[in-house]
Amino acid sequence: MELPQTKKLYKATGSIVNIKSLFVFLLSLFLTYSFAFITKRNAEREAKKNFDLICLEIKNKIDVRLKSHAQLLRSGAAYFTASDTVTRDEWKRFNETENIDKNLPGILGIGFALWIPKNQLEAHLLMVQKSGFPEYKINPGGEREYYSSVLYLEPFKGRNISAFGFDMFSDPIRRKAMEIARDSNFAALSGKVLLVQETNKDIQAGTLMYVPVYKYGKPIKTVEQRRKALVGWVYSPYRMNDLMTGILGKRGLPDENSIRLKIYDGDNINPESLLYSFQTTVKEQKQKRGIQKILPINFNGTRWTLLIESHNRFLTESTRGVWIVALSGIAISLLLLALSMAYFRDKERMQQILHLNKQLEVLVADKDRFLSILSHDLRSPFSALLGFTQLLENDFKEFSEKEIKSYLSMINNSAKNIFDLLDNILMWNRSQAGKLSPKPQVLSCYELSTSVVENLKLIALSKKIKLEINVPKNLEVLADKEMMNTVLRNLISNAIKFSYPGGLVNISAEAQDNMVLFSIADMGIGIAPEIKEQLFNSDDTYTSPGTSNEKGTGFGLLICKEFVIQNGGNIWVESLPDKGSTFKFTLLKNPK
Repeated sequence: MELPQTKKLYKATGSIVNIKSLFVFLLSLFLTYSFAFITKRNAEREAKKNFDLICLEIKNKIDVRLKSHAQLLRSGAAYFTASDTVTRDEWKRFNETENIDKNLPGILGIGFALWIPKNQLEAHLLMVQKSGFPEYKINPGGEREYYSSVLYLEPFKGRNISAFGFDMFSDPIRRKAMEIARDSNFAALSGKVLLVQETNKDIQAGTLMYVPVYKYGKPIKTVEQRRKALVGWVYSPYRMNDLMTGILGKRGLPDENSIRLKIYDGDNINPESLLYSFQTTVKEQKQKRGIQKILPINFNGTRWTLLIESHNRFLTESTRGVWIVALSGIAISLLLLALSMAYFRDKERMQQILHLNKQLEVLVADKDRFLSILSHDLRSPFSALLGFTQLLENDFKEFSEKEIKSYLSMINNSAKNIFDLLDNILMWNRSQAGKLSPKPQVLSCYELSTSVVENLKLIALSKKIKLEINVPKNLEVLADKEMMNTVLRNLISNAIKFSYPGGLVNISAEAQDNMVLFSIADMGIGIAPEIKEQLFNSDDTYTSPGTSNEKGTGFGLLICKEFVIQNGGNIWVESLPDKGSTFKFTLLKNPK
């Protein structure tokens, strides 16, 4: 962007740049580069240090909480050992006294599983059935030498009721942990399981912790003695997402916007052993990884593997100040050049230079904001474009025709994103500079809508989205045609982008007193309330990928707002997450 005052400055100073002014300018640029480089290096070092601290914090929180859970279960085991019998009501009071939801949130419950030899099975069933559970039985059925049964599990409601009578010892994964706890007299964690408490909604990976209960007074020094003295197990089932929320907090991680956490059962990092994953959106999954750290958690022989990754923006955000330093330094360098040239050439021009200085400050501020947005929104499509073309250039012969067409489609999408971005930037810049003023004319709402829809049919067809127009043919507005084409194009394009394949986008208009209300409605992903406040804010442009990972420009809604307001109307959005969005704007109705 050329500063408009530069030509005047050249006329004032002549065609030969003063050597002293040039020296000041180059020195300033060198200092800017040096300071920016040092700032970047220090910021990256600090970011890596912070990442290590976050990883250690996550590991310690999980480790400490598991030990606290084990201690709680040991208290429960001691409660059983100290009593000849523990009734259901006594077990309930014990759990209420511990105040688990407050002190150790994330636990699904605390239960007791009874150890039942085959010769005691009938007596056990009869006793429980007579105690108020006539339908009680142990499942799964079948004959076995030994059984276990979930006798108590508090809170005894909701999901936990389905675990009543379940023989955990019949499951190989649970049995392994129960045997380790029985033989070692330590708390033991099971491998990855699907809890019997799971329903069809919000299914999560599960695990269980066991602590053995032995008969009071029996020797338990050896493995054989412990097996003979076994009464059962005090245990807790965990739904991993709920457990991690209880450990790490409702927000999930110390810095959930920049950190990914995955927990695997054992040493293998594969989908089958995945216990927990904090990674909320498709956009996050496609982002480049930054720093990565693998940490083990050992719990009495059971091993979890923590895979902690930073988003690529963890580093880029930490070095954002480098751009501020660089752009500020360049702006200052240009300013020093202008001032020094004016000073050394002609003191009589000082008043003109002071005036120019004020204008430069305004332009530099606008340019800084402009470049900061460009550096974010133009980088992604260019990176994609360069990446795919490089891939085709290097490995063209290795790709099938279908793969080549797929990559060419991706290249076309990236090029279109760049074109849309530049087109929107041009319109926005002309508007900001006051070079684009509305030229109201009578416009047919129906013809305006159908014209824009016709140009977007191919894009909608690629996602099998139906574009439906419900606009009266006799409805007219007074507005600038070029501006309204831009507004409708941006809003309908957004509706297509955020609609699911096979969806419907409805374009409608209706008269309301002296105004006409346009509505562009989709049944797509919707918008969170906190995001809606950013949509039309020029100081905080917001963009997100579409349902098919289409990229946005970040300028479209800013332009829509500018043009609608300039034409005497207003614009807003009505939306809820996963309920679709309806963008509405008003224009002056043609009074005829």
